Amino acid sequence: MVEQLGQWTSRLAPALGAALLVALFVRVEAGEARRPADVVRIGSAAQLTDALNKARPGQVLLLAPGTYRLDGQSVAVARPGRPVAPITLRAERLGEAVIRLATVEGFLVSAPDWVFENLVVEGGCRRDDDCEHAFHIVGEAQRVTLRNNRLIDFNAQIKVNGVDGVFPDFGVVEGNAIYSRRPRRTANPVTGIDIVGASGWVVRANVIADLVKDGGDHVSYAAFMKGGGEGGLFDGNFVACSLAVPRQSLVEERVGLSFGGGGTGAQYCRDGRCRFEHRNGVMRNNIVHDCSDVGIYLNKAEATQVLHNTLWSTAGIDARFRPTTASVRNNIVDGRLRERDGGMAAAADNRTGRADWFVAAASGDFRLRPDAAAVAGAPYLAEAPKDICGETRPGSRVSVGAIEETSSNCDPAAWIRVLEKRKAM
Repeated sequence: MVEQLGQWTSRLAPALGAALLVALFVRVEAGEARRPADVVRIGSAAQLTDALNKARPGQVLLLAPGTYRLDGQSVAVARPGRPVAPITLRAERLGEAVIRLATVEGFLVSAPDWVFENLVVEGGCRRDDDCEHAFHIVGEAQRVTLRNNRLIDFNAQIKVNGVDGVFPDFGVVEGNAIYSRRPRRTANPVTGIDIVGASGWVVRANVIADLVKDGGDHVSYAAFMKGGGEGGLFDGNFVACSLAVPRQSLVEERVGLSFGGGGTGAQYCRDGRCRFEHRNGVMRNNIVHDCSDVGIYLNKAEATQVLHNTLWSTAGIDARFRPTTASVRNNIVDGRLRERDGGMAAAADNRTGRADWFVAAASGDFRLRPDAAAVAGAPYLAEAPKDICGETRPGSRVSVGAIEETSSNCDPAAWIRVLEKRKAM
């Protein structure tokens, strides 16, 4: 199952991975191509922690197939890489190495230029309060990349925040599957990707599903960026708020993607005041479905672009609180677009979808049927030249939503089929 999902995300990611290609080009130009001597082979949990404590720029810490059990408070990742020579912790193939954590915050990354790739990381705590994060990325940990991992059963699989006024900017979360197999019995925040105060983060081509909070305020998010950061990007993600974990109660609220989340205490904001929660953010080419609350929530999100998303079986889009200003264009939204409490949204060329517009919405195929595409066409947007599958949109008139009706580079229905079988892992 994990190999199948990995194949799908690897097909999706290249169309959205210009930054990765640039990074690879810089590394090769700098003569940092990998050599056998750069590889540290790891076969036990003790060897893993030892390798993390001794890692040097340019090294690859390669996990042998097997299960690695780690207990305690956290696993320190404090040795810095370099922009042209990051340190990589990886398995050769997705699913070969499983890291089982009974730790409050898993990998505590406080140093820059790390890559985590092809890892299955599972929470294994008796109490949900004791498994907060698979990765906690803080302070000076700039340019951290998480690629093609499976992060399962945590309250907030990925947590990012500043320390003493220093923020871990310019991270990449790409091609991961982030989910829980049951509701989280906790009053703590439940959010698959929780980014506070950091700028320039890219979240693309991920599958995020079933983040459910059974406690406290019962509000959960698939992913958000908040706390005064700028320039964040959600691009080409597939969000299923209720896939294998059905709705538990009427008080439960599952939100899709957000700039602003539920707000941030001033002491945690980048400017110390929270004049805005996020500024100059972009959401494009995302599919968000089956959320009991809104699919996109903008809270004090200044100068935001919401482009070419498909929202199905959600409560729509909320633009809330000053200084929220949003350009909302070329989306398919089956719920409402609401301006609340001073939030402002300029909407153009959005469409209210119907089930018969899609090839097979019930099974996750949100391609538009040709007859619907002809009706739903809208002006071309230079800000979103490719769809969620990497298909180049025609330069004249395009279909609204995340995916072109002619797209052949990926099978959207596979998102649901694969995750539905995930219990076989």
